[in-house]
Amino acid sequence: RRISCLRSFFNYLQKFYNYPSNPVIALHTRSSSGRLPEFLSYDQIRQLLDHFDLADALEVRDRTLVELYYACGLRVSEGIGLKLDQVFLDEQYIRVIGKRDKERIVPFYSAYRDLLNYYLQQVRPLFEDAQHPNPYVFLKPNGKPITSGDAYAICKQAAIDAGLATQLHPHMLRHTFATQLLDNGANIRTVQTLLGHESLEATQIYTHVTSDRLRKVVEEAHPLGKK
Repeated sequence: RRISCLRSFFNYLQKFYNYPSNPVIALHTRSSSGRLPEFLSYDQIRQLLDHFDLADALEVRDRTLVELYYACGLRVSEGIGLKLDQVFLDEQYIRVIGKRDKERIVPFYSAYRDLLNYYLQQVRPLFEDAQHPNPYVFLKPNGKPITSGDAYAICKQAAIDAGLATQLHPHMLRHTFATQLLDNGANIRTVQTLLGHESLEATQIYTHVTSDRLRKVVEEAHPLGKK
């Protein structure tokens, strides 16, 4: 907070008083390391995804959106901002427009391709307004694109309906995506690219998550680790 205040103060001096330079511009703040990202286990993910009724159009849309955040590790804005021309079903990837308009390619698994294809072909046309076609993938029944508030509400309600004791939100699914990839042997640089992180430091928090999980397993399972 102190560094941030100083940086803003010197920016003010530069803008209004022609101060020659900002002496704290090179100082970088560190985020708090108190809490590790929350994520779901594989069993919880299965419980979450399996509870949707795929005979109901809205639930198909919600399942497709929820699984998108888990399948591709997207930020909430990247999911609701996804457009039809960014989806490549045959090649099994999406072209994501991330922070500062940086693009990245994120592949997805074949089971999600089938779900996404079903939503696009059978369900989305039910929501689209023929008079005012919309380029976005995820629509409300009135034909308008869903908002970030809608995405948060969909995730929260999905967890409640699935009987999960957690306040689920899209970023938790992004955390789950990264954590489970690393747990299953993915290279951290690959995960960094998939998440769209500019620095490796932002991705390394997930190595702390996996290390913390391993430590807890040892403490609970090792004969000398039990208290």
